[in-house]
Amino acid sequence: MSLEKFGESMSTKVRLFFILCVVGLFLFGCSADKKTDGDTTGAVTEDSLLSENAQIANMLNDALIRLSYEDKSGLYELEFEYFTDENTYDDYLERGDVKWIHMDSIIHLDVHEIEYFGDDSAHVNVEYVFNSAAGGQSRMPDKLSIYKKNGRWMKPTITTLYHQEEYEQIIMEAEAAAEEEN
Repeated sequence: MSLEKFGESMSTKVRLFFILCVVGLFLFGCSADKKTDGDTTGAVTEDSLLSENAQIANMLNDALIRLSYEDKSGLYELEFEYFTDENTYDDYLERGDVKWIHMDSIIHLDVHEIEYFGDDSAHVNVEYVFNSAAGGQSRMPDKLSIYKKNGRWMKPTITTLYHQEEYEQIIMEAEAAAEEEN
């Protein structure tokens, strides 16, 4: 077997392993520990938390899988509306804010804990698992802030909640002004 064929075979096996890990993470996300911010209104049920955890795990892993295929559109779709309304995907790529990383070394992402703040934001403790250059695995913990907008969870990379709230305020004012004219 030539070195080139061996490399292609290993790349396919790594991708298959990665996809299997994502499925496992999805299932893990359905059973991970949950926390709420102390809201005792009774609106949060265990079933809804399981569903939210699954959505979050899916969102994070979908972006990771797409990056493994050198597709940044998964990240673009997780940006706030004020940005995507004014910038195309090509604009996003041309900005160069998100650099390519060596996805070959990422094995998977573990979701360890999700701390909800109401029903529109959360902190997610994750751990990226890499193949290390020394031949083993290395782990890198991270805490991500995520937001729920328009019924879906998102993890913006270059946009901010502050600017999204300003954008929504401008839209509400414009709609109110248009309604007054009618």
